Amino acid sequence: MSKLEILLRRAAHEQDLQRAESGLPERLAARFRDASRPAPRRMPRWLPLAAALMFTAILVAVGAMKKPAPLGVTIGETSAAPLLGAWLGAPDRGPLPLDFSDGSRFELTPKSKARVTELGSSARVELASGSLRVHVVPGRSSAWRIDAGPFGVRITGTRFVVSYDPAQEVFELVMDEGEVELSGCVFGKGRKLAVGQRVRASCRTQELDVGYRDVARPRAELPLASNTPEPKIAAPIPEAAADGQSVAATPLPAPAPAAWLPLARAGKYREAYAELERLGFDEECRKANAETLGLIADVARKARSPRKAERALLLLRRRFPSSAGAAIAAFSLGRLEFDEFRGYTRAADWFRTYLKEQPNGAMAREALGRLLEAAYRGGDAGAARALSERYLREYPSGPHAELASRLVRAP
Repeated sequence: MSKLEILLRRAAHEQDLQRAESGLPERLAARFRDASRPAPRRMPRWLPLAAALMFTAILVAVGAMKKPAPLGVTIGETSAAPLLGAWLGAPDRGPLPLDFSDGSRFELTPKSKARVTELGSSARVELASGSLRVHVVPGRSSAWRIDAGPFGVRITGTRFVVSYDPAQEVFELVMDEGEVELSGCVFGKGRKLAVGQRVRASCRTQELDVGYRDVARPRAELPLASNTPEPKIAAPIPEAAADGQSVAATPLPAPAPAAWLPLARAGKYREAYAELERLGFDEECRKANAETLGLIADVARKARSPRKAERALLLLRRRFPSSAGAAIAAFSLGRLEFDEFRGYTRAADWFRTYLKEQPNGAMAREALGRLLEAAYRGGDAGAARALSERYLREYPSGPHAELASRLVRAP
């Protein structure tokens, strides 16, 4: 080995020693840091089990949030499912029932025509003509809907009869149970109809008449769905005859309705009122319930006997102050004062009474419009202006909007 090689090896050895000495403090510091760190904690044994339980709970919650299975529907006893969107016509001599899988039932009356347009968690049915008897079971969905011409009916759990005449463009609905919300040309932002009420409306004539259900008309009772057992009715207990023999009990016949009721149903108001007078108007009012009193008032008003109508309405409010018809009686009294007696101050009082008792009632828009008109005609300019501003806020496109705008702009 030459002297040069020996010198180069010594230089390399010295460089290695320098590198080792220079890294020694860093190694010592690293060891010191590692020694100062706390030892890692061991995972508790219960933690994986808790995580698994939480994951299971999340899966259960997500499953509960899933939408319910879509409704099924069949046509009466045939158990055939109607084609979605296909028109269905009831026969001339019998109804056509539609049974839904949740127990709800729609029944087309003879010669009526309708179709199922949507079917999911609820249903949507279009009534083209005739009548539909409806029973929707509460609790499943609040999106059931019926379309009848330009009118709509939003349904929860309820029973009612809805009719539509496309030739005359007349819509009618009679409530038996629950509540519905109506929409269409004369209903503004929507109107609710409650138990015992009926409505007749037309876009062609801008008619809106809300009154009381005809008490002689049968309720909209529908047969139970085919998958629901019918209630059992006990057989009548035999009664003893005078000679000791056993005879079957004979039920007493139901009392015939007063003669004025069928006349009123047929729209023969003068004949119905004449029959009321023959029977004794005050006597018929005395023995009538709230619904019948409202009907008597309607008959008297349409027969051009406003004072008798007023008498029946005042009696209704006095005898049945907490009934659903008491507030509508207040509206009807305001209409009588306005239209028949030209008593604008008294009319305004009655319209205010209705709005106080039913601020979101079926006639709220009409009551507010009549109230501002009564204030204007009665010479109360300040009240008329304030009522006009309120009307435009709540019903900017209502039938009294033009008058309200004119009164607001007036100096």
